[in-house]
Amino acid sequence: MNLDFYMLTQDQRIDGALKPLGRVDLRPEEANDKSIHLQFPIQKAEKVVEVDFIERPLPLISNRLKQLAEKFCPRMKFAPVGLMNLEKREQYWYWLASFPQVACLSAESEFHPNGTLKRIVIDSFKAGNHPIFQLQGSREHYIIVNLMLAESILRRDFTGLKLISVEQEDR
Repeated sequence: MNLDFYMLTQDQRIDGALKPLGRVDLRPEEANDKSIHLQFPIQKAEKVVEVDFIERPLPLISNRLKQLAEKFCPRMKFAPVGLMNLEKREQYWYWLASFPQVACLSAESEFHPNGTLKRIVIDSFKAGNHPIFQLQGSREHYIIVNLMLAESILRRDFTGLKLISVEQEDR
């Protein structure tokens, strides 16, 4: 079984990682609407750590990770998101990426009764050559990167993110 795809996730072990509060009913692909200005208050922390990837309430990436993503996907669109520490009057800027939606879940993928994914299996033929994308057909925001982008991420000193190998259907 090939492992050429990786799920980009937030490393939950980082104490003080920026944590946006609140919920949002906006899908990342709707972020290109110029009339939408997203801002979130953040959870109070003794010392705030600016991580490079925030998973919830929407997948947000740091400026450094955005610059790398743009090298691999020059046409991908981004919308700025402000994260605010109201007490200290501090603001942190992140990016909401409009990741391509790719319907590449294999028939071998498994779902929980509530419709969330239990086991992700990628059909590499359907995934094509997208360096970074969001799984279509899932209730969650799963961000998948290919091997080349994963290696490029690992060569840099990013904070607060993990890459987890994803099963790939044998063909």
